[in-house]
Amino acid sequence: MKLSKQEKIDNIKNNISYAIKSRNESKKSFSERTGITRTTIYNILDGKVDRIQTQTVEKIASFFGTTCRVIEESNLEAIEYRNQLISPDGNKNPLCIPMVNEKELIASLDKYIGELIVVHPTTYYFSDESNMIGLIITTPFTHRYQVGSLLVIERFKRNDIDDLVILTSRNSLKIESENYVLRDGEILIGCVREERLYAE
Repeated sequence: MKLSKQEKIDNIKNNISYAIKSRNESKKSFSERTGITRTTIYNILDGKVDRIQTQTVEKIASFFGTTCRVIEESNLEAIEYRNQLISPDGNKNPLCIPMVNEKELIASLDKYIGELIVVHPTTYYFSDESNMIGLIITTPFTHRYQVGSLLVIERFKRNDIDDLVILTSRNSLKIESENYVLRDGEILIGCVREERLYAE
């Protein structure tokens, strides 16, 4: 949709305001950094202009490292927010996590996630955590989750809300509630951060 001249001016005004706020600039320092006169900046921010010179827009775009079109037609605050958002609505890349079955999980406890990613299938996880692995449940070893579930596990961590994946003294897996106390010979593999239906 083509924007009107006033809508473009409003976007430029909002983007200047965001630049000053987000970069800890003053109007004076923003003027010095961009080469735009303080009078021009004040007039734009106070809504006292009915047109803005192309050269001024170019200087603002240069400050942000973007294009004039973005400055005139977009909300930079929303764009930068999305660039940091780890979700389907964001532009920050999600984690890549390896997916393993029960036997592979047990065998991989001393391996780095980076090692596992290159030899196992992978999936995504919207988080900025580390040491995440996916367990594909292929056997009915627990009543808490069904065969065919994919559990996203944060390895070697526990919290106050998530189920725990545990290696027993018999070298088998079990899943217990978050307040479970480990017995002798048991090893905490991690906590279940998410459950999904696994589809090959």
